Amino acid sequence: MRILIRRLQEIDAYRGLIPIEKAVAALGEEFARNSRMYLGEHGHMLTFPIGKGMTMNVVAFRTKADGKWEYERWVLPMNKEDMFNDFEGWGESVQKILSLMDKTDVWPLFDHPPASTYYSGNLAMLGDAAHASTPH
Repeated sequence: MRILIRRLQEIDAYRGLIPIEKAVAALGEEFARNSRMYLGEHGHMLTFPIGKGMTMNVVAFRTKADGKWEYERWVLPMNKEDMFNDFEGWGESVQKILSLMDKTDVWPLFDHPPASTYYSGNLAMLGDAAHASTPH
């Protein structure tokens, strides 16, 4: 069964992990071991250390033109060629980071009207459950 969902905001998120030593070798200590945001046309990339500083987490957001997700699964493996095409023309650091991502998944981000509140009485939604808007 294929699922076709029209998104109000057409964003795909490429997600990957890089061993910190590989990131340090390619980017240097400052860029690899600290949180960064790279901004570009129709997207942005976040990098930050996780796992007690042993791994660089990468999430690269790219706005899509057609707004369709025509897949049965919600997370898909993505080949590097598609990912590089989506970030063609971005800076040297972004290209290095993408080249280090061995296993990359792509996740669709769906927009929705914001909730009027994230609490009721003594109950409150926190963290990922209470994301106010796409993509953060």
